[in-house]
Amino acid sequence: MNISEVKVKLTKEDLLDLLREVIDLKGLIINSIELDNKIGIKGTYKKLFNIKFSIFFNIVEVRNQDLVIKLSELKALGIPAIKPIRKLILRKILTDFKKLGIEVENDTVIIHLNELIKDFKFLRLGSLNIVQDKDSLTVNLYNSKIEVKKLMDKSLVEKSEVIGEISEVKEEVKTLEETEEIEEKVEVVSTEVIVEKTKDYYSEGRDYVENKIPERFKSVEDYILLVPDILALIVRLMKDNRINNQTKIAVAASIGYIVVPKDIIFDKIPIVGSIDDMAVVLFALNKLINDVPLEIILENWAGNEKNIIVLKNALEYVKRFTKANNLDKFYSVVEALT
Repeated sequence: MNISEVKVKLTKEDLLDLLREVIDLKGLIINSIELDNKIGIKGTYKKLFNIKFSIFFNIVEVRNQDLVIKLSELKALGIPAIKPIRKLILRKILTDFKKLGIEVENDTVIIHLNELIKDFKFLRLGSLNIVQDKDSLTVNLYNSKIEVKKLMDKSLVEKSEVIGEISEVKEEVKTLEETEEIEEKVEVVSTEVIVEKTKDYYSEGRDYVENKIPERFKSVEDYILLVPDILALIVRLMKDNRINNQTKIAVAASIGYIVVPKDIIFDKIPIVGSIDDMAVVLFALNKLINDVPLEIILENWAGNEKNIIVLKNALEYVKRFTKANNLDKFYSVVEALT
């Protein structure tokens, strides 16, 4: 289907969403767009390390489906680049963009628009012109083509991909449930052994709180006390002489990382500076539960014993979606070296 003429007004927010959707380049994050006398783009680009950049340019002309812009200012890591360095940086950075249809000639960048939107197979642009004002760009498109059949095919593909993702999630949940059933059976056998529970101030305090919980909440009291139980477990295991020192050091270092003010730890330190608190917590708990024999854990666990099995499975599942796996690998390397 031919579209003779379309007039589109794009605000800064529209342009930001459009760029994020169209430019899919690993390591590139576009944070903001400015429109005034010039067009400005600010963001970060990871090439060995994070490079904060800001680029300002003017639209020179539109040649059929090619947009020609001229670079007027470039800052990398907050430092303005002089013209020769600007050309060099621009050429080096935009090398990765060539496959997207973006070319560099000195201070001039040529964007082949149809190449840039090639993944949208249902759309082909005709000629266009662009008018810029303070808050928006007005784009006039002439003789563009939309292939309705391909557009419908794209919708069907996207729908099937979503269905496929849902099926994968269902399969993972099913596997997790089967694992829980098996481990619960193992747990029933293992808990036939008489376990002498640790008694301390926390046990007394927990019994007192348990007695004060209203009757209507009795069915969920184990979940209400789950976080205190986990903290008590960590403290008790750290004091237990049967736990090896390597495990204690790893857990103590994790706790130290969480409680130390973040401005003391330089964010750019490799591995250490990039790990979030959740990943550290998951690593510490996982380290304890996997390194310490079940009998010792049950002795020091104040809550319902079946919650330990559920917690172990949950840790393994949630860990996959955080950086805890990376921390685990890093610890393994350090352990091997020591």
